[in-house]
Amino acid sequence: AADEAEAIDQVGRVGAALVVQLVRDDMSVGISWGRTMSALASHLARVPRQGVRVVQLKGGTSYSERATHDYEIMRSFCEALCAEPRYLPLPAIFEDTATASIVRADRAIARILEEGRGVDVAVFTVGAINEEALSLNLGQLEAGEVEALLRDAVGDVFSHFFTKSGTIARPQIERRTVSISLDDLRARPVRLLVAGGLVKARALEA
Repeated sequence: AADEAEAIDQVGRVGAALVVQLVRDDMSVGISWGRTMSALASHLARVPRQGVRVVQLKGGTSYSERATHDYEIMRSFCEALCAEPRYLPLPAIFEDTATASIVRADRAIARILEEGRGVDVAVFTVGAINEEALSLNLGQLEAGEVEALLRDAVGDVFSHFFTKSGTIARPQIERRTVSISLDDLRARPVRLLVAGGLVKARALEA
């Protein structure tokens, strides 16, 4: 675990240096959360920019004791870049598709999601799938869904769980997920995936 923590810290340091190089005035930056993103945020140098917006690309509200640190990560990015935040004050995955649809249709939420679809730079990590994975322990999934993901998925990006061939592992969870879509993510001009460690090897390969 000490090795893993050290690997995450090193990856975060490298990622932070890259973010500072990539982000220029008047850009919008979309971000995710997680341990790697926390490490990256902690290493961000203060490099004031003009007119930068930081957009949260997926909800981070947790129904459990496990914290996502989404607010802290957003705040660190905004402080480092003198940027304006666009928070997404939601869970990433809802209990049912109807609720997710209603939330997506809310004018304020829709505006942030729209801004997220158009960010200039997306900075994110990939999550490994195991029993300890943060994405599986936020109280948003039922026991049967967790079992299915442990069996079928190798990783997640923005709470989109994928198989080793890169397809969506559980479409019914996907329909309840409020975050940038993988298609919209692919279309971003600059994508910075920050991840490392053996535990994420299968996810990174996919």
